[in-house]
Amino acid sequence: MRGQDIATETVPGKPLLNIKDLHISFRTDSAESRVVEGLELKIAPGETVCLVGESGCGKTVTALSILGLIPQPPGDICKGSIFFNDLDLLNLPESSLQRLRGKHLSMIFQDPLTSLNPVFPVKEQIKEVLVHHEELGPKEVQEWILETLIQVNLPNPGSILSKYPHQLSGGQRQRVMIAIALVCKPSLLIADEPTTALDVTIQAQIIQLFRSLQKTGARSLLYITHDLGVVASLADLIYVMYAGIIVEKGTAKQIFYNPKHPYTQSLLASLPRFSKKGSPLQAIQGTVPHPAAKPNGCPFHPRCRYTQFSCTQEIPKLITETSGHATRCPVLAEKSFSDC
Repeated sequence: MRGQDIATETVPGKPLLNIKDLHISFRTDSAESRVVEGLELKIAPGETVCLVGESGCGKTVTALSILGLIPQPPGDICKGSIFFNDLDLLNLPESSLQRLRGKHLSMIFQDPLTSLNPVFPVKEQIKEVLVHHEELGPKEVQEWILETLIQVNLPNPGSILSKYPHQLSGGQRQRVMIAIALVCKPSLLIADEPTTALDVTIQAQIIQLFRSLQKTGARSLLYITHDLGVVASLADLIYVMYAGIIVEKGTAKQIFYNPKHPYTQSLLASLPRFSKKGSPLQAIQGTVPHPAAKPNGCPFHPRCRYTQFSCTQEIPKLITETSGHATRCPVLAEKSFSDC
């Protein structure tokens, strides 16, 4: 049943999404896993922000916390705030969050086959979102659904409506998921690894779809991925995440041409390039630490070639330059990629 909509007008001069000092843990009888620690992230209206890092760094947990989808317990948002315009999302009742999800905040999940309901056709799954949030008649619902399927470049959208998820290809299922997220025209769209389960050709098509969506609306996009190669042409801002903390923040140009954290440098060095044809790919030695067993100090120091004694004692502060480029590595803060 629809409730009265929540006022979500954009506040001039303020970010659309503002996450401050966010700490998220998962508790069991034997241990506490500190998944996100002190996260700060902002998204302006119409801006595309990419959150990048290896699997297990806390990216998806961050996204779920925005939508209020972390189960508590075992999850625990220990500290911090998440503001969407002037709404304090962490203190909103569940009924208010339900009115926000799908209409003002939408998320595209990683695996559409497990996210779509296998027993309902495409039309019913998109229609459910519209009926929950919008006052529309049957003809208008049909028009909105077809318009959205056209927007996500699904060929012959009329024939797709009666099909079930198992009758669609992986690329078609992902486009249906994007259509469900877009149908109510949300101001913030969160995409969590939306191309991971797709082959390379379909990945390129989905990325191109996101580029076209950027040009046709004022919505903001939080794009979550482990692949830096994907974000180069998408991002206005890139946040690099490692073991639950942001280690670097900057524009695509700053991150790709002048990375100032060893982890970012290692991620870039591991990318395949034509200039490296015939050479073995570089790998980052070691693995991301388990959230319940993080090392003292900078969590990257066991894998870092620049480790100093101070790195093992405390987590470095995020140092921000006047350009807005920020890094959590005082050792390399003044160096460029070419120097290293």
